Amino acid sequence: MGNKKDNKWLLLVLILLGTCLLAYKSAVLQGSGVNGLPLKDSLQNIEGYRAGIEVPLEKGIYEMLALDDFVFTNYTKEQQQAALYIGHYYTIDKLTAAHSPLVCFPSQGWTIDKPTIHELTIGDDTLHYAELVATLGERKELILYWYQAGHKSSPHLFQIKIATLLNKLGQNNQQHAFVRVSVPFSNTERDQAKTTGLDFIKAFWPHYTGFIKNNIAR
Repeated sequence: MGNKKDNKWLLLVLILLGTCLLAYKSAVLQGSGVNGLPLKDSLQNIEGYRAGIEVPLEKGIYEMLALDDFVFTNYTKEQQQAALYIGHYYTIDKLTAAHSPLVCFPSQGWTIDKPTIHELTIGDDTLHYAELVATLGERKELILYWYQAGHKSSPHLFQIKIATLLNKLGQNNQQHAFVRVSVPFSNTERDQAKTTGLDFIKAFWPHYTGFIKNNIAR
């Protein structure tokens, strides 16, 4: 009789251990990993836009940024043009690898104005981003940029550090990124450049958030 009770308890313990193991594996699968498609392929077919040739990154820059995945491509829609750069990372130790336009543009000879902070509603999401103008000789570009942790966005890296840490602890998901949209314009076209940039963000946003959601473990 005692043996039967012991066997039942042993069976119950084994079931509980198995359940815990499956839950742990499920949490791990939500962590850092690689999507079924590279990021650039996931953003190849954005409704209304034609993706151009990928902008190459020099080996030294690629290594300096410690990229896990990225896209750097020009997109066109009729006469509108926008360049998208996303540096995507899978581990929390790379949180400081991304370089803000406040650093990288001046180092390449551009002058920049003071960034302003904005919000953009996209469906049920609210995008928090920064906006600035970069100038190099006759060239002007409107730059819209932010940091990303899962589905949370912020123009401030420290907020994304906190969000990434919370995502790691709560979901075992360490994904984070730096996102930049650049739109060239002349002195009389800044408002149109902003409209172009925001329209493009609304178009690619569902594709990018889908990429984040569908990430699977290595």
